[in-house]
Amino acid sequence: MSVDKKWIVFFGEDWGRHHSTGQYLAKELAKNHRVLWINSLGMRAPKLNVRDISRIFYKLFDFVGSLFKKRVKVHNQEPDEQGIEVLAPLAIPLLNFRIVRLFNRAFVLRLIKGAMSRLHISQPIVITSCPAAVDLIDQLEGSVKVYYCADEHSEIHGMDRELVRSLEKELLEKVDVVVASAKMLVTMKSKQHGNVHYLPHGVDYQLFREAVNNKHSAPKDIAGIKTPIIGFVGLIGEHIDMSIISYLSGAFKDSFIVMVGPVEEGYEVVKAPNIIYTGEKKRAELPNYLAHFKACILPYKQTERNKFANPTKINEYLAAGCPVITVPHPEVNADTMGIYVAGDVESFAGGIRAAFQTSVDEKKMISNGMETSTWQHRTQHFLEIIDTRSTPS
Repeated sequence: MSVDKKWIVFFGEDWGRHHSTGQYLAKELAKNHRVLWINSLGMRAPKLNVRDISRIFYKLFDFVGSLFKKRVKVHNQEPDEQGIEVLAPLAIPLLNFRIVRLFNRAFVLRLIKGAMSRLHISQPIVITSCPAAVDLIDQLEGSVKVYYCADEHSEIHGMDRELVRSLEKELLEKVDVVVASAKMLVTMKSKQHGNVHYLPHGVDYQLFREAVNNKHSAPKDIAGIKTPIIGFVGLIGEHIDMSIISYLSGAFKDSFIVMVGPVEEGYEVVKAPNIIYTGEKKRAELPNYLAHFKACILPYKQTERNKFANPTKINEYLAAGCPVITVPHPEVNADTMGIYVAGDVESFAGGIRAAFQTSVDEKKMISNGMETSTWQHRTQHFLEIIDTRSTPS
């Protein structure tokens, strides 16, 4: 049985809320399939803070909007989102309580099956990137059920570790195949499931390659900088080792460190005259920043969660032709052109000095090395894994 032209039901994060690997994968899948994306069901109990309260209102707005519009799709589609329908169910994120789980299953399942009926979906490929879907995935009649594991969810800040591990254990008993994005995840999940495959993250090569031949002037917030720029792109939060940033700001007083991305609520960042926090930028703007960086950094803390991650930003840096200085990480190949692995802050500084010497031709060669690591290539491999599992033996 081929998986071509099938419907895919994908349980993921809230669509469009932030860039996630699941959404990159879904956009590629939608080029040859139709995708019903189910927004986050919630796995972390909310707190009385601005972020959680605003998210509750966001989800209520999406849910009510979808009811009044009497349609599944609740977001305006970009050109690369054609073929994706988004369902915004409302679930109670208190999964410690069995009665809540039973209520969520009955209520959310009714919404999903109603959407599937309207869209004439039968025997879809069912994918979940989150253990919160455990009470729903076995209630859907699918040709194959997949756990796309791109994170060690139990190690995410603010999660109930034991609850998440329990939910994931149940989920692993219900899926046919596990696709994991990091080698450490493959090792861990293989202890609980007999069909686990490694699929590293891809990159939007066409977008980030633009940085190599960028002829635009620098973005306004860095336009006046004449000295070399050390850059970081991504979420700035508890997974970032600010002691590295602090050291580098002192070691490179004649350079600037530019941190592009949102700062997590309540997270204390290092402040110095040569550190710039730009805030969150649109994805299409990132190549223009990367084009003006002489070195890019991955200053991760050596934590349990980080060692299970597969940092997508390394692929993006390299596709943009930017040399990368990074802490040691299981997913980092030190032999890759443009990669400098630093075991301490002095080595970090040495890698940056070496990166400052990268020529234009070398930047092009660094970018060329990522040409076969696109999300298109990764998605094709993903489908091959599923197709093998979907074919009767």
